[in-house]
Formats: sequence, C-alpha cells, structure tokens
Amino acid sequence: MHLEGECVTPEQFAGVMASLDVLPSAHIAVGVSGGPDSLSLVLLMHQWVQRGGGQVTALTVDHGLRHESAHESTQVNQWLDAKGISHHTLLWRGPKPTRDIQSQARMARYSLLKNWCEAHDVTYLSLAHHALDQCETFLMRLTHKSGLQGLCGMRHKVRLGDSNIILLRPLLSFFPEDLVTTLKQWGQDFYTDPSNDDIRFERTFWRRHLLGSTSHVYRFFLSFQSKLTAVWDRFAQEALENAPLNFRCGYATCDIQWFFAQSVEVQAWTINRLLAYVGARRYPPSPQGIKKLMLSLVAGKKNHTLHGCIVCLKAPNLWVGREFRSMMQIDVVPAHQDYVWQEHFHVQHGLTSIITIGSLGKAQAPKMRSLNPTMPAQIFWGLATLREGEKIVGLSDLLHHPEMRFVFQSNYPLDPIFSEKHQS
Repeated sequence: MHLEGECVTPEQFAGVMASLDVLPSAHIAVGVSGGPDSLSLVLLMHQWVQRGGGQVTALTVDHGLRHESAHESTQVNQWLDAKGISHHTLLWRGPKPTRDIQSQARMARYSLLKNWCEAHDVTYLSLAHHALDQCETFLMRLTHKSGLQGLCGMRHKVRLGDSNIILLRPLLSFFPEDLVTTLKQWGQDFYTDPSNDDIRFERTFWRRHLLGSTSHVYRFFLSFQSKLTAVWDRFAQEALENAPLNFRCGYATCDIQWFFAQSVEVQAWTINRLLAYVGARRYPPSPQGIKKLMLSLVAGKKNHTLHGCIVCLKAPNLWVGREFRSMMQIDVVPAHQDYVWQEHFHVQHGLTSIITIGSLGKAQAPKMRSLNPTMPAQIFWGLATLREGEKIVGLSDLLHHPEMRFVFQSNYPLDPIFSEKHQS
C-alpha cells in the first residue's frame, strides 16, 4: 500500500472525540484484539480520558478458534497492565461453527461486548475500525447490491441494536499505517491476526485488491461515501418527519395512499423501516427481498412474507405483523419478573394466578375482532396475547390489564440515522 503512516497525535484524537460529543470524564470500554489498530485505539483513549478523570476498560474476546488465542489474551493483559489500563478477557463458549466462521464470530463478539457493558453500566463501547475497513465495507456492499443506506458504510457513532450502548469508531479517518506508526513511536509491540491473510474471507479478498492502490484511490472512496452519507441523512430525516408510520406492539402500519404516492426510493425506505422494526432481527431486511416485495405490492398482491413478517394491503393501511406460524409458542409468565417472550416481548405482572403468553390464534380471534375490525386477519391472529386460564387479559396494545406491563422492544432503532448493521 503506497501510504506513509503518520502518528496520530493527542490533539487529533481529542478533536475526533469532541466531534462525537463524548467527554473525557466518561467510562469507555474498548475492544482490543492485540492487533495494531485496537492497541492504538486503547492507548489513545487512555491518554485522552486522563484529561477529564475518565476510565478505560479494555475487553478482549477470545473466540477459541486458534490455539494461540489464549496466550495472546494473556500477553495483551500484560501489555495493558503495564500501562495502567484495566483489562478483561471474554470467552466465547460452546460449539464453534465450521461454516460462515467470520460472520458467526462477529455476532458472538458483539454479543459478549454488549453484555459486558450492560452488566457494568458502561454506556460507550469503542472499536478500532479505520479508513481501509471503510473502503472494504463500501466495495463489499456494492458487490452485494446494497442500497443507498448500506453504501453509507460504518458510522462514527451509533446505537448498538436495541440496547443503550453507544458504539464509537474514532479511527475511521485514519489509515492502518498511521496506527502502526503511532505504536512504533510508543515502542508498543502488537500481534497480527493470520485470518487477515486468508483470502477465503471476503474482506481479505478486497483488502488484497486494495493493497496496490494509491492514497488518491482511498481518498476518492471515502469522499464519495461521505457524500452518499450526507444525501442519505437528509433524505432519511425528511422521510422520518413526514412519513405516516405507526409503530405498535409487535406490528406497524403506514397510510396506503401516502405510500403509493411516493417515489420508489421512499417506498423502499418505508418497507425497510416497517420490516426492520417488526421483524426485530439482528440485521435489517435484504435489499433483494425488499425489491421483490415492492414489485408484488405494485402488482396488487395483498399478502406477502419477508423477514419473519407478513405484509398486508388493506385500506386504509399497509400493515406489517409477525408471521403467525412464528408465534405459536406458549409460555407461562412468572410473577414479579421482567419476563421476555420470543426475545422482544417484555411482560411484568403481579397476579397470583397463572398467566400465559402466546399468539391470539384463529379460534379466539372472532370474539376479539371489535378491538380492531380493520386489521387484516393474518396479522390479528399473530398478536401477542396474555391469558389467565382461557380468559384473554391482554392483547398486544389493544387490551390492557391494570396489573400488567406489556411492551415490545425491537432490535432495530426507529431513527434511521442512528442505526446500522453489526459489522466488523
């Protein structure tokens, strides 16, 4: 790569953190693998929080995929302990995948980091993605025919899923050579991950193709992506302010006349928002799936399935609910606890009787129809339902019990600017 590394100065790093609106008095967790990127980040972050009396905790995830990983975690602990930085190793336990290894490891890594932050009341989690990672992400998503939002790439500051954890990426403006130079100036050793040279992985493939590029090529990618991001942010903000979307307890609606009066881009954005919220999966719907769904909607097809959801056209709304077949599970809800059903429905009650939760189903739907006569039957059947024996005491957000609290929490935030896929 024809880039000359320049040391990242404390002033540069402080300027980035100021732009992220984070104070040096904060407690910040930093993901540290032992490579030059993450070690540079944790040392820069540790240096920066000294200005405000803050705290840095380094977190290393040992995936257990390589024999050397345990030794490397121990070495990282020794390096950071010498710098006065607190360090913890998080273990990925259980059977390991034999296929799609990088993706599965990434999901496990994010889950372990998020869980640690939540358990220790730490709001900020910082990761060491840099400018070359951003270029690779752009090319990977371009080849996968990602939409405009996906091509915007990784954000400097985002919410992590439906949690209160804020993900920070302060190094997106710096190249890996800058980070290596920074470590060399400090006399800090580091490890190199051998998977970075394994061309079986898509990211490594693109990295190899970019290695011969000049700095002008990278600057072009980053500049173009920055312009795309600005366009998307303006568009998404206007759409969010004007769209007649209604997000409810496990379902959502959009005014059907407004929807069909919009451009294709706005329609795609709307479908994405509704499916991402109701489906509540770790990732948003695929662009290819949304494209097929939109073609079916324009053709006048009334019912569709995608992303674990059913989409129905029934005036006055476009309706999105969870697929009935995915809501067949019935559980007993223990009293005086925050019980979570199917990962996203949170229930609390103080009753002495036995309370169960499941879907409404077809058999009992007719006697509850008056609560919402316009809702499509396929969505009505799948509404989350609380029962006391055979008696229905709670139905989504249509029927409430005074001694119960019942809410739906999606994995995908409603703010389209403050959200993204989990990425490495």
